[in-house]
Amino acid sequence: MESAIYSQIMYHLRRTKTPLIVSDRRTDGDSLGASIALAHFLRDRGVPARVYLSEPLPEQYKTLPGALWCFSGSLEGFTYDLMIICDCSEEKYATQVISELSPKPTVINIDHHATNPGFGDFKLIVPEAPATSELVFRLFNETNTPISAKIALCLMVGLGFDTTFFRNGATNERAYDMASVLLRCGVRLPEVLRILHSHRGAKVLQLWGRALSRLRQHEDLGIVSTCLTQKDFTDLGLDESTTEGLSDFLGLSLAPPALAVFRETTSGDVKVSMRTRSGDVSRLARSFGGGGHKKAAGFTLAAKSLKQMPDGSWQIVSKKS
Repeated sequence: MESAIYSQIMYHLRRTKTPLIVSDRRTDGDSLGASIALAHFLRDRGVPARVYLSEPLPEQYKTLPGALWCFSGSLEGFTYDLMIICDCSEEKYATQVISELSPKPTVINIDHHATNPGFGDFKLIVPEAPATSELVFRLFNETNTPISAKIALCLMVGLGFDTTFFRNGATNERAYDMASVLLRCGVRLPEVLRILHSHRGAKVLQLWGRALSRLRQHEDLGIVSTCLTQKDFTDLGLDESTTEGLSDFLGLSLAPPALAVFRETTSGDVKVSMRTRSGDVSRLARSFGGGGHKKAAGFTLAAKSLKQMPDGSWQIVSKKS
């Protein structure tokens, strides 16, 4: 089943004249790496591919080759014949983007989240893939499409991000096979590490320090939790993208089998990021309208905020509290 879809997707990629590549609502190394890699393939064929983001491009990724093709904002007034959405299990977001396009384009859904409901005209959804970038890699590999050094760099950023550089539960034989090929394509791991980690200056570490100071172990639940408020971000002059990697770091560092990080957003919600070494947090995330993987998932609690209680603990409260 997986092998059959590759040729169908490549057929549409080779026919498109006005493609739009859409990264997941949450811009991260995998969604962006997969998206820009596809843009390189199309632009190498003379097709003016663009990558749509729900938010401005995070600073750390601006050195990726092809970063200038990324944009955010309104899509009204643009016409596209093909939309490829990468690493997005949230059908509501995909539907929102599609609704801004007229006429409706053919939609290709490429993802590795088990919670992806399977929207779109063509679907490549493989939960055992270590990253969505690995599925784009396989698309090129299975259709005998050469991988340039720039494409290889984008794909390795995606793989490195989602496997925490081969240290988390997503790492499998497919990840190592992909990495070995990309290294032969000219990828240099120090460059990948710089893109993923060099943005963490002193203020970012101070922000993480606040999260570390609020760690609380819930013995009855077998879970550790922490939180960050909007005041934490404004005090340090940082944006929400600076928490990228925090959940993975804590999940690898702590002894309890599960972790939850609660974070206030600028839109007035609370985002919850979960990690586990046992069990399935994607089921809990899905029950709250979120998604993700068995070992790493998340969701958003609308119109909520975080409030510190007299005993020093933190609680989620409604905005009117």
